[in-house]
Amino acid sequence: MVGLEKVNDEQRQAITSTEGPLLIIAGPGTGKTFTLVKRVTYLISEGLAKPSEIMVVTFTEKAAKELLTRISNDFIENGINININEMYIGTFHSVCLRLLKENEAADGDDSHNKMLDAFEQSYLVCRNIENFNRLSGFTDHFPNRIGNWNQALEICRYVNQLREELVDIDAMLDDQDEDMRLLAKMVVRYNALLDNEHAMDFSAIQTEAFYMLQNNSDVLARLRKAIKYIMVDEYQDTNYVQEQIVLMLMGEGKNLCVVGDDDQGMYRFRGATIRNILEFPSHFKTDECKIVNLNKNYRSEPGIIDFYNQWMENAEGINIFNWDKYRYAKKIVPKKNGRLLENSVFKIKADGIDKEKEYALEAVKKLKMGNNIQDYNQVAFLFKSVKSNEAVEIADYFENNGIPIYSPRSDLFFTRAEVKTILGCLMFCFQSYLIDLKKNQFNHPISDDLRQYYISCVKEANKYFKADVALHEYINQISKEISALQESFDQGMLDIFYRVLAYEPFIESLNANMTDGVSRTRAARNLAEISRMISRFNRLHDMHQINPENKIVMPEEFFNIFLKYLYIDGIGEYEDDSEIAPKGCVSFMTIHQSKGLEFPVVFVGSLGNNPRKDSDPLMMTAEMRFFRRKQFEPYSDIKYFDFWRLYYTAFSRPQNLLVLMSGKKSKYFDEYLSGIQDIQYFNENSVFENMKSINYKKVYSFTSHVAVYDGCPTQYKFYKEYAFAQNKMFYTSVGSLVHATLEDLNNCAIAGN
Repeated sequence: MVGLEKVNDEQRQAITSTEGPLLIIAGPGTGKTFTLVKRVTYLISEGLAKPSEIMVVTFTEKAAKELLTRISNDFIENGINININEMYIGTFHSVCLRLLKENEAADGDDSHNKMLDAFEQSYLVCRNIENFNRLSGFTDHFPNRIGNWNQALEICRYVNQLREELVDIDAMLDDQDEDMRLLAKMVVRYNALLDNEHAMDFSAIQTEAFYMLQNNSDVLARLRKAIKYIMVDEYQDTNYVQEQIVLMLMGEGKNLCVVGDDDQGMYRFRGATIRNILEFPSHFKTDECKIVNLNKNYRSEPGIIDFYNQWMENAEGINIFNWDKYRYAKKIVPKKNGRLLENSVFKIKADGIDKEKEYALEAVKKLKMGNNIQDYNQVAFLFKSVKSNEAVEIADYFENNGIPIYSPRSDLFFTRAEVKTILGCLMFCFQSYLIDLKKNQFNHPISDDLRQYYISCVKEANKYFKADVALHEYINQISKEISALQESFDQGMLDIFYRVLAYEPFIESLNANMTDGVSRTRAARNLAEISRMISRFNRLHDMHQINPENKIVMPEEFFNIFLKYLYIDGIGEYEDDSEIAPKGCVSFMTIHQSKGLEFPVVFVGSLGNNPRKDSDPLMMTAEMRFFRRKQFEPYSDIKYFDFWRLYYTAFSRPQNLLVLMSGKKSKYFDEYLSGIQDIQYFNENSVFENMKSINYKKVYSFTSHVAVYDGCPTQYKFYKEYAFAQNKMFYTSVGSLVHATLEDLNNCAIAGN
């Protein structure tokens, strides 16, 4: 038996139970991914399946990359030499898209050749909002005061969930209830927009795959024969259509293995339902589905495990709800080798945020000075939202006291100097836009907040004109050319963007060493993000070149329509999947972001929050009357279930030390905090664990990677590593304007200019 020397009894059961349905309940730190990897290796090494006969589906791109890397490494360790790309490994969306592409001829429809991400989906709706606001009853539920963008976000949320629940839209259209007819008409009009754009979004990928399998028996039979073993990770986060797809694909052999933890189900707002994992055995005959519980935790100190076990068991005095059948009863058992701390759970009990942030800073400095931690990256702060006052104030306080914060999804992108400077430079290229900005006279008005931001971008760019006269001269020249333009220009905004990068301060940013980590390369990566924004704008607005007809329209549509919604929606900065926590920085993240991660020290904030159920009578009515399954969890208890699961996930992240931060009273946490020591009494000499690195295996191809690198390493760095947008209007493999500009940058760097 290959590679099973280090597994425990429960993991061995999960790995070797290959035939028939299998449910693996995997608590935090119990080796869930390790077990999945070993199960794949076992299937291959025992000759039970070829790579092409195995499907492994997970929830996020990051999890899929990690799984792919670890399976590949395990194959190498066990001397298995196969092409791992033959396996179906990826997110539900990527696997469903592959199934659609491989069966296009059978499905008979390959017209949807444009893929929309979540932003592009909302942007499409926002630009066509008049298609929806004329519907009877629309403004009663989606009032104009919330703005077009928020209306679009809400429309997409309803459309996505109704489609993923496989609701019969025709039945809704015929319903007597005007509200239900409204929802159905929204779906119909949205689908018409997609058809008109020849596009497909994330939810459509899954529903199209479902209907392909349902309506084409030949395709389904062929796939059932081809795929012998299916494994689904994070099953508690799946929705209805995802459940139906895997149940259809498993075939008569029923070799479907699902892995997850019902206690960490947190994605209801995305349409996920905890019932999928709780009801999984009910899809099979009595005792046909084997259940294996992984409850031995190798991550955390015993005190941490005892604390979150108590949290889920609902301590005496907080007994406001009953888990009943809505949770698998479990008790996580500590199995860590070598207990470091006698006491591993502490609190910060403060009277208000000012004291809370002072005590938190003192605690982190004490851990560093006492050599418990060697680097600040061993510490993470978790909040329900990194935009909350608590999170922002603590982060600012740390930064002001010399401790850098890493918080890539805190919407700091538009505040970065390199972003403001490049946007300001682009504005200077269009004199008409600068005049309108000054007068605040636009065809597409913007808020005062956004206008002030754009003015600050102009000021930021103006500072650098004094430092680099050549930059100023180029922008003056290009702005005059655009203003006087009488015929089609041979350049677009993306070309101008790349030309501007050939000057300071951008050259310095682009010359950063790729090996210096996220913090040193952040500016270059943010500039690459701007290039992708411009490229996306060109595609969505069909404005690739500047001409006399669009020279005034283009900048206004870019800044006042396209960029406005990105500004409102927020953009996360670059995250290196292999560098979870950059050295020298304390991580600030949401609890949702922290799922699947671990840190030696975790401070958990947002303990002043209360369970809250957002009222959604429209969706509630649709669920009761049109969803294919009856209501599962009691509506009155959902807010408590979700609240407890969220904080359970937070409390189970630390390896060595858990610190609970409470700046105000809470009826839900005070009972748990009452018997916990304050962090000021922490006095241990133990050296905590270091951050684990993840060595993601990148997939390379000759044409898109090796050939590009051979042709020009600089081009490879910018296009493949930083992911700068390629200029499709002029780009060829060698000699394009973009390539020439990047070569100029490289030559400048070599010459020391």
